[in-house]
Amino acid sequence: MSTSFLVSCPFCIDLNSRDFPGKGLSEEEMRGLQGLDPREKAARRCVECICSTPLSFTPEVISGMREHFTERGIVIVASTCAQVNFWARVIQSLGVPPAGFSTECAVLNLDRYGTLK
Repeated sequence: MSTSFLVSCPFCIDLNSRDFPGKGLSEEEMRGLQGLDPREKAARRCVECICSTPLSFTPEVISGMREHFTERGIVIVASTCAQVNFWARVIQSLGVPPAGFSTECAVLNLDRYGTLK
C-alpha cells in the first residue's frame, strides 16, 4: 500500500484496499499503512528509494530496514514494492481510473490521486 500511495496510483490504492473494511481494519490502522509507525517509516523510506529515479539507498535507509526487518522481510518489502511500482506505472501510463473496489473506504481519499495531467 505504501508504494501505491507513494506513486499516487488511484487504481492500485482502490484495488489493494478493497478488503480493508471486511477485514475489520479501523481508519487508524488504514492510516498506519501510509507510514506512521517506526517500522512502517523504515519501510516507507526504503519504498521511496525503490520508486525514485535514479535509485539511491542511503546508509540510514539500509540500517533502518535491518533494524526493523529480518533479511527475509527486507526481500519481501523490496520485491513487493518493485512489483507494485511496475504495475502502477503501467496502469498510470494507460490512464486506468479507480474501478470502485473500495467504495466504503473513505479514509483513502482516492480523489486526491490522479493518473493523467
